[in-house]
Amino acid sequence: TAPSTMAAADAHKRSFIDFVETMGYTNAIHNLVSAEHSRLMLSLDDLRSFDSEITNNFIRRPAEYIPAFEEALREMVSNFDPSYAKQGTANKFKIGVTGSFGSHHVSPRGLSSTFLNNIVYVEGIVTKCTLVRPKVMKSAHWCPTTKKFTFKEYRDHTSLAGAMTGSAYPQKDSEGHNLETEFGMSEYMDHQIITIQEMPEKAPPAQLP
Repeated sequence: TAPSTMAAADAHKRSFIDFVETMGYTNAIHNLVSAEHSRLMLSLDDLRSFDSEITNNFIRRPAEYIPAFEEALREMVSNFDPSYAKQGTANKFKIGVTGSFGSHHVSPRGLSSTFLNNIVYVEGIVTKCTLVRPKVMKSAHWCPTTKKFTFKEYRDHTSLAGAMTGSAYPQKDSEGHNLETEFGMSEYMDHQIITIQEMPEKAPPAQLP
């Protein structure tokens, strides 16, 4: 239910704040703000030292933990530097993951259904990659009739923020008036698809990658 989900998210946020304060990540957040970066690298080794149970849940249920951790990070950045936190899309602070992944460190051959919805570290050779293209995250639309803006957020199968949405831009507002897309006010993120192959030296004997 929604209340229990919100309670769990609040508990995860408090756990992340405790982790930051206990494991000395406050300086890392200060450095992130000073350098005007938006990604904080979280070490699984540090998280494991802080609380092994949270670490296991974080790896196995990232869709539950990562949004809560990132929301807590945004709140902490806002406390450190409110002006930077409000700069355009700079409020989209993210968590990166490093450290030892244990059994979740696999090759492309080792990927199986048991890792669905889990965090995995896939080691291999990139054999193909697409160009970096913009992917719309939030579109802005102006209505000449009402002189008001309409906004729409977009999510696909890579999103942790909720269910997938359609990719079509809205053409009319709730009252049936025509809308004009304001591309300059819309928000985008870099998007790229890569193809990974098992490294030949890691392939089983007598088998091709």
